[in-house]
Amino acid sequence: MTKELFINDEVWAQVVDHFESEQAALSWFVTPILALGGQSPDEYFKVHHCGDKKVLELLNKLKHGMTA
Repeated sequence: MTKELFINDEVWAQVVDHFESEQAALSWFVTPILALGGQSPDEYFKVHHCGDKKVLELLNKLKHGMTA
């Protein structure tokens, strides 16, 4: 898999930093998440104007040990 996603570089860098590898970040980014209405973060970015904000909020919850 390669990073051919609808995401800005700043958000992608934060996701990779959290998951500690591009492969793990990509896996998370294309997996449907209940907190995003069953959409993957990638799908959410494509559909919602402020998708980056919601994905970063979700990532922040994960960083602090909250389930998302």
